[in-house]
Amino acid sequence: TIDGSSMFGNRNNGLILIRTDSATITNVNSLNTEYVIILRSSSSNTLIGNTASLNSGFGILLFGSSNNTLTDNITRDNSSIDLV
Repeated sequence: TIDGSSMFGNRNNGLILIRTDSATITNVNSLNTEYVIILRSSSSNTLIGNTASLNSGFGILLFGSSNNTLTDNITRDNSSIDLV
């Protein structure tokens, strides 16, 4: 479980989970970083109440991942794509 992380002005990636299953990610907030939340080859995770705004990359990226649940997440004004 990851709860309550904040990233502001970080020029690197935020939270990267690779081959992670059944995790819960809540209340992660990011402003003006590169990438916020990346799930790669991960399944059955839950993302609730995360915010990604004004980032230079993706807000939330799910790559090769399946059966994940996203609820009440906010992604806006990110340079690439808000949610993939």
